[in-house]
Amino acid sequence: MKMSLKVKLLGSFVVLITLPIIALAVLSYNMTADSMQETIEKELVETTRLTAESINQTVQSSTSLIQLQSKTELIRKMTRKSDSENKNIVLNMLQSFVSDNKDLIEMILITDENGIAYMNSSSTNEVTDLSDRQYVKDALNGKYSISDVITSKVTKEPVIAIAFPLLTDNQKVNGVLIGTVKFDKITEKAEQIKIGKSGYAYMVDKDGLLVSHPVKDKILKENVLNTGSTELKEYVKKMNAEETGSGYYTYEGIYKFVTFQPAAKWSIAVTANYDDYMAPAYKIRKSSIIISMVAIILAILAAYFISARIVNSIRKLQTAMELGGSGDLTIETSIQSKDELEDLSNSFNTMIDNQVKIIKQVYAASDELAAASEEMAASTEQVSTSSTEVAESTHRLAIEAENGNFAIIDTSKALLELSSLIQIAKNKATSADQSSQFTLRTANDGKETVLDVITRMEHIKAKMEETKTHISSLEQYSKEITSITDTITNLAEQTNLLALNAAIEAARAGEAGKGFAVVANEVRKLAEQSNSGATEVANLIRKVTETTANTVIATDQSSKQVEEGVEAVTKAGDALEKIVEAVLKTVTDVNGIVSVTDNEVATSEKIVELINSLATFIETTAASAEEVSASTEETSAAMETIASSTEQINAMALQLKTSIEKFKLTD
Repeated sequence: MKMSLKVKLLGSFVVLITLPIIALAVLSYNMTADSMQETIEKELVETTRLTAESINQTVQSSTSLIQLQSKTELIRKMTRKSDSENKNIVLNMLQSFVSDNKDLIEMILITDENGIAYMNSSSTNEVTDLSDRQYVKDALNGKYSISDVITSKVTKEPVIAIAFPLLTDNQKVNGVLIGTVKFDKITEKAEQIKIGKSGYAYMVDKDGLLVSHPVKDKILKENVLNTGSTELKEYVKKMNAEETGSGYYTYEGIYKFVTFQPAAKWSIAVTANYDDYMAPAYKIRKSSIIISMVAIILAILAAYFISARIVNSIRKLQTAMELGGSGDLTIETSIQSKDELEDLSNSFNTMIDNQVKIIKQVYAASDELAAASEEMAASTEQVSTSSTEVAESTHRLAIEAENGNFAIIDTSKALLELSSLIQIAKNKATSADQSSQFTLRTANDGKETVLDVITRMEHIKAKMEETKTHISSLEQYSKEITSITDTITNLAEQTNLLALNAAIEAARAGEAGKGFAVVANEVRKLAEQSNSGATEVANLIRKVTETTANTVIATDQSSKQVEEGVEAVTKAGDALEKIVEAVLKTVTDVNGIVSVTDNEVATSEKIVELINSLATFIETTAASAEEVSASTEETSAAMETIASSTEQINAMALQLKTSIEKFKLTD
């Protein structure tokens, strides 16, 4: 969204003026508020301290007065059994003492050694049992004591009782002198404290019970520890511990400040609503806000008039620029502001004057430009005609060169194919040579292998003959073993028969032949075992014989096959000898072919190189012709462009002249 300069200037002025004013107001308020808060809170602390001292002094003064009475000899020696004359004298003394200190002392009582009050400053006949009171017990034990705040039975007002022991000359407790002190006199200073609209002082005892408060109904009835404020409870605990301090808390929705200090048996606290004692600071804040608003309004008005003056001058210049832009160069601005706007106005007038001068110069130059462009158009037309003829000639030359180049290319392709075929033949011949060499090596290896095989076959044949001889010997040995085993078998059968006869004879002999029968039986068993072993040996020999016979037959057959193998290997050796001779001849012929193809390849490569050189030359010639043709065409095109540009320049000169005529110039 477009925003006017006036709005921008006004906004900038407002921001630049408003922010410092607001910052100054905020800073001023904060500093004032902090200083005021610190000062007031110090004053509250000091007020609390002075009030506590006043309470201490009042209690101390009351204590001294009552102590002084307890040391009076008549009172010190007073007993319940004393005569009425002495009692009346003491009564007058007590009444006079109370009368002299009526603003502070409410009553004086005297008890016997059992804590029974038998007279007071009003009567000598009133008897009251006070033996259960702690302050009386303390006094009867020889120590002075101050009671908690209690309600007077006479005036129904809060009082404290100060008790001193009555000592005889030998320091024996004879009774107790009790003085009741008006508590409102003690708290007089505290009750006079007023902070703002609602600030006040109050006192609590060691249990948190209110003993002094602006609201009388709360005295001796409300315990601050039972309030709902956690912060206040913590402060009361510190009061009970006889500590001095200050802080903030919220009570019944109101933010407050409290300062507290021990005072005699109690603690005094001065509390004030934060908003009350900070009211002057709030007034300062309100005043600062009003002053800031007035200052801002005045700043806005000043900014408005300043920005309006600047914008009006700029609008005058804008109007002049619009007229100048539309062609009216007779315009002139006049701004008398004695600042940069006046300088800008003068610069604008200078710019208009310079533009008028330039336009007049351009108007004169446009006529000259139109005349020069017409002459250039005529010259470029002649150059264009000449360049067209040159382009046609060079184009025909390029076509002829291109045709010749095509023929050379075809010839080169044919020669390349022939060279490729020769190269293939060379490769084949080389491959055949390599194969022949490999075949020759293989045949020689085969020849050597065959000779080695023949030698080994002859050796095998000799070994076979030797094996055949050994097998024949083995067969003869087997026959001899068979004859021996037959003999052993016959011996075993005869031994068995003899053992059988011996056994029969032993049986006939009876008991005398039993030993012989046993021996015969053993001999028979040995004969049977020999016969059995001989039979097994005979069977094995028979098998060996059969195997040997088979081996002899196989050996004969192997020997014949070895002889046939020797003959076959010998024939293979002769064949390999002939193959080697044939391969040697083949290798010689292949080497001749390879030599011839090498010469053919070299010759064909030279022819291809010459053809390629010729083709390159023709191609270069054609390319040069094409380049010349292209250059002449480009020249022609350039001439046409120049002609066209000349026409455009002429038109532009006319247009420029027409445009200049639109300007309104001074004479």
